[in-house]
Amino acid sequence: MIKRWLVALILFPVMISCSPNADQSFHRLGKLEGNWISAKGTTIFFQWKRFENDLEGMSYSLQNRDSIFFNRFKIEPYHDSLFFYLKSDSRKKERKRYRLTSDWFNKYIFEAQQDIYPFRITISLKNDTLWHYRQENIRGNKAIDFELKRITP
Repeated sequence: MIKRWLVALILFPVMISCSPNADQSFHRLGKLEGNWISAKGTTIFFQWKRFENDLEGMSYSLQNRDSIFFNRFKIEPYHDSLFFYLKSDSRKKERKRYRLTSDWFNKYIFEAQQDIYPFRITISLKNDTLWHYRQENIRGNKAIDFELKRITP
């Protein structure tokens, strides 16, 4: 019984201290700044640019000089949280908002507050020249993955 309490007293502060720090996460995500291209599969381009208080990006794919899709992104700290905004190429003017729920070893998980698709967006920074983008539904299905490599610093 005493061992359980001791373990609980040790684990509780550790688990609380593991919650993401918005400023630190935002600073580390600054590695995304630059131009990127998919490493395999369909050719997808991502471009990120840092502004004073946010990081803005876009992704697009070209086929025979025509854009087949276009998305805009924004990563922005707000109070003590970090948010990822997604605006797709659809004609709707809506922006989907995702809150950072996990920052663990350069893997950033953003989740929506309501059940929408995509529900979860994951950014994994492999190194300075490679990162992984994933979007999926609430159950982890219907995943779309891109492995991206830097094309300009």
